[in-house]
Amino acid sequence: MELRLRQDDIDLLDSGKKIALNDTAYGYVGGDFSTNPNDYVEVLIYDTNNNFLESSVVDTDDYYFVDGTIKLNTGTILRKIGYDRGRYVVKYSFLRKLAGSDETVLVDENGDTYTDFHRMDGGRLMSGTEHSDAAVDLFVKENKYFIQEISPSRTEIRVVPQNISDSRYLSDFLKVQTSRERISIPSGVKFKVDAQGSSLAADSLTLEFDKRVKIPHQAIGGTVVLNGAFIESIIDLTPPDPSEARAEEIESADVFPRFIISDDSSGRYEKGDRNFEFAYNYFKDLTESDSPKDTGNIAYYDDDPQGLLSIKYVDVDTYNLPTYGYITGQPVSVTLKSISAKPQQTTFKYTWEISGYDKDGGSYDKLTTSDVTINNANDLKISGTDLKEITINLNSEDCRYGVKLTIERESDGIKKSILIPCCIKSE
Repeated sequence: MELRLRQDDIDLLDSGKKIALNDTAYGYVGGDFSTNPNDYVEVLIYDTNNNFLESSVVDTDDYYFVDGTIKLNTGTILRKIGYDRGRYVVKYSFLRKLAGSDETVLVDENGDTYTDFHRMDGGRLMSGTEHSDAAVDLFVKENKYFIQEISPSRTEIRVVPQNISDSRYLSDFLKVQTSRERISIPSGVKFKVDAQGSSLAADSLTLEFDKRVKIPHQAIGGTVVLNGAFIESIIDLTPPDPSEARAEEIESADVFPRFIISDDSSGRYEKGDRNFEFAYNYFKDLTESDSPKDTGNIAYYDDDPQGLLSIKYVDVDTYNLPTYGYITGQPVSVTLKSISAKPQQTTFKYTWEISGYDKDGGSYDKLTTSDVTINNANDLKISGTDLKEITINLNSEDCRYGVKLTIERESDGIKKSILIPCCIKSE
């Protein structure tokens, strides 16, 4: 039999008001009929005594639109259903699917849906195309929801779903309760500018959508939100390549201490890599306890063929050609500069330490302030807020100098160090 609302239910629901489907205020409804892919035509067939016989959904090929009017191929529609002759009362309903459909679904006792089934003797439906011990009983349910209650004010109805565990069925049930929906468009949108280039995209208030972008009618009258519209710049927090060649510090979420020689213009440079690239890559992944110390085996680093000894300077007192005179009492001045990777908008404490040995008469003695000095320091260590650069003076010959840089921020417990032993040599 025909399942329709009873007249008393219609009287409760009908407020007497009408809306224009193309009004932007009702854009969420989906626009005029025929503009929404969820629109369909239903045919209802009665006998001449107005007894309901059956209903069916009209094929989209059997109706079309002319100047806003819907034309129906009524004869074709009836013949497809099986009515070739006779007198009938035919009604057409123009509907839009918001949730559910005229289809039926097969579910088990838990509400899970199935598409494959087989029929047992007696008409019993079970899961699977063939019978097996794992097959379960299936039940036919209409893909619809029930109106449970209508409020006395006729402004609210309570709709309940059936026990159907289908994502589309449940999703449509939730969507039908709201007039708002968020639609994400990842690409295919740009600001409109004139062809002459007299207007800028930054000043435009009109958006153009690529033809491939399908905007549903429900979006009419909606609000366009541009994600990240107020972002001026993006800081890449990906840890930088520690071996990257550079002359300045760079931004990083983590701290990676590193230093170079930025100035040694005293004229004593002989050979070596002022960026300590090989030595840095050798020691950067070692913990402080693992890192080699400036001990008696420093001779190993003294003539290391791989280049751990990065910088070599001529003696403080050297034979000066072509005058054949000696330059005495003139130290080699070297400026060490941090090129560390770290957060650049916050304050850190920098600590520089110089260590090493002086080769006197074949033995190694620890460096003292008579062998090397740090400008503005009383010993071989200096600390300061954002102390990114220091100058040291090499005062003695046959020395091996190591440099340690520590960067820390006590408030966060951040403390990272790099120690490169025997990275500078005076000879």
